[in-house]
Amino acid sequence: MDGFDRYLEDAVRAGVDAALRRPGRDGMFGDVVRSAELGRSRTPAIPACYLTLGLSRVEREPEALRRAFRCQARRAHPDGGGTHDGFLRLQQAYAEALARAQRRVA
Repeated sequence: MDGFDRYLEDAVRAGVDAALRRPGRDGMFGDVVRSAELGRSRTPAIPACYLTLGLSRVEREPEALRRAFRCQARRAHPDGGGTHDGFLRLQQAYAEALARAQRRVA
């Protein structure tokens, strides 16, 4: 067996050993998992439709959604300097946000 074959065999063996390790059994590996969990954000993700409307949180009131849509529509409308595709995306986001709000009420 030459050096390269031995290197490959050692690399495969090390990879299998690392894959068989479970979180928490090895002190070092458990510390890595815990630090990754601590760095994870605790806030839930905001759906893209609310971000497109310029909202930083989930709104349940249709009136607040309408105000956000109208504010963004002034910028996104083709007559206001926006693009046709951008305005269509804004309309779709508004429709999705309204549907989500109505589902929460019902």
